[in-house]
Amino acid sequence: MFEALQRLDGRLWERYLTLKKNVENASNSFFDAYLDLYEQFLRYIARDAALPQRATCGELLRNAEVLKRLGEIGFDHAKLQDYVLKINRHKHGTEKVVTVQHVEDYLKVLHRLYRACCAAENMPCEQFDENEAQKLFGLAERERQRLCKEVLRLTSELEREGTDSAEARAALQRAHEMLDRAQTDKNLVAEDNENLRRQIIALQQLKLSALEDKLNKTLALLLELRECVAENRVATSAIHRLICGSSLSEKELAKEREALEIK
Repeated sequence: MFEALQRLDGRLWERYLTLKKNVENASNSFFDAYLDLYEQFLRYIARDAALPQRATCGELLRNAEVLKRLGEIGFDHAKLQDYVLKINRHKHGTEKVVTVQHVEDYLKVLHRLYRACCAAENMPCEQFDENEAQKLFGLAERERQRLCKEVLRLTSELEREGTDSAEARAALQRAHEMLDRAQTDKNLVAEDNENLRRQIIALQQLKLSALEDKLNKTLALLLELRECVAENRVATSAIHRLICGSSLSEKELAKEREALEIK
């Protein structure tokens, strides 16, 4: 929805990525990131003016140079002022939880300013997509839940299979600790997701090693059985000849064994 920011201004794009991350994490830090991005937009619009370095978003919206530039790009700043006030009331009030409706409403206003900036630079940009905003909200948390389920599935399978090496026990212990943390601490979603992905890779490798070990043992057993089966065939052939009134010499037995590849 805001891809053209990469071409418009690098600092705007960086702050947008921070905002997007907070949306994906469904984090209350969304409001701070939103104001930071708005402030950067206002500084970008009035980039040739001498603006106070420590001015807040609300103070910039009262700056004559900023208001002049907003007028030049045909943007009504009244909505901006309303949402800055809403955010401040929200941050300092009793209800501080961000919702998908907050995200959708606030991003709509931000997107209008974004389109105005792009139009002023004759730069094409995307339309606002409500569905995308809704999909972004809580995306990281949904991913964490999916990753937790995968870690739980792999650990359960390995425990059922009785994997008992020191490496396996250590990996399973780490997996359980990581699951406990991911399910109780909701403040480090992005970090948890990365750790969970690494843990899934470790568990998959452990499972593969266990399968390879079982396969090697099965192959060794089959080789042993093969020799037993071949010996039985030689013995059966010898008994059959004896019943029929003939016999096998040691040399003939050796030839039959050689034909059956018995060493």
